[in-house]
Amino acid sequence: MLSILTNFGCHWSCRYCVYRENGINIKITDYRTFGWKELEEELKQHKGELVSISGGGDPLYDYNKDTHRSKMFYNKLFLLLEKYNCILELHTSILIEEFPYDKCERVVFHLTTPTQIGLINNRLFELPKLVRVVFVVQDYYTNKLILQIVRYVNDNNNAVNELSFRQMIGSNGETKYYCHEFLKQGHMKLWYYIEQCDYNEYFVDDHIEREYLKIK
Repeated sequence: MLSILTNFGCHWSCRYCVYRENGINIKITDYRTFGWKELEEELKQHKGELVSISGGGDPLYDYNKDTHRSKMFYNKLFLLLEKYNCILELHTSILIEEFPYDKCERVVFHLTTPTQIGLINNRLFELPKLVRVVFVVQDYYTNKLILQIVRYVNDNNNAVNELSFRQMIGSNGETKYYCHEFLKQGHMKLWYYIEQCDYNEYFVDDHIEREYLKIK
């Protein structure tokens, strides 16, 4: 999948962040200097496909304040996606009324606590039909906590229809294996278990990167 990486800033409130812990460096995304010409050439190669957008930071950080002209960025992006019949998968930890989530094929919310699922369900605006929540498995996770998250999703399943757990990457780029066997047992039954790998090709500002951890 083609994955567009942005850097509009971040709230830095997640206990764990692969971007922060591994010194990933993505320049501040500016609508005026972003590599639109290069991105359009990539979209031609991915015509009709699903394209994702994520960070560096959070792709919706300060969207409601528009500090880094992100509204203009997304207006341009949606026009390009429509031109090449591409559909968007948004990865974010932010839930705000101002963003048109319903223009996406799927929204993937990266959460830190089960109670945040309730905020998604209690929103007063439209989300797409496909809504996934992802939890990064960390050192304090237990099998009991994982099952608690599953119950919380099932009990509040108005909007969320996909649950994933993602294995953590350490500060030296190494993959951790917290609750690994338990998560494998439940994969494609109670949840999706994502082991670390570069599944995507990353569009960063004006060029393609193949390995996320090497974006320095």
